[in-house]
Amino acid sequence: MTDNNIKKVLELIDKDSFEEAKNLLLKIRRNKQSSYVNYLLGYIHHTNISPLSLSKNQFKGSKEDAKRFLKDSIDSEDPVEDAFWRLSDIEDNQKQAIRILKKGLKYFPNSESIYEYLIKK
Repeated sequence: MTDNNIKKVLELIDKDSFEEAKNLLLKIRRNKQSSYVNYLLGYIHHTNISPLSLSKNQFKGSKEDAKRFLKDSIDSEDPVEDAFWRLSDIEDNQKQAIRILKKGLKYFPNSESIYEYLIKK
């Protein structure tokens, strides 16, 4: 995984070119598994599963893919902080969502975003 590829992905995400960003991330992921790559794939799907974001020309995120990629991110040796609250946000089982957030606090005990989602649950 090169910094240039990740930089390109972040630029694509900023431009809402989610399909292109997803395809580049999947290529990167084939060569090297990375918590951050999995997080970005989960992020792309998570931010695009809202019914308000669905249009013919817009990337349509998958809740199942968001869960899979975010879970891969939090289960890695170097998890991404936001992956915990994003995964808990789309988890249907309330108890499981709380477990995810508590797991996140073990890695990030001072995380305001994880605490905020835990309070909401």
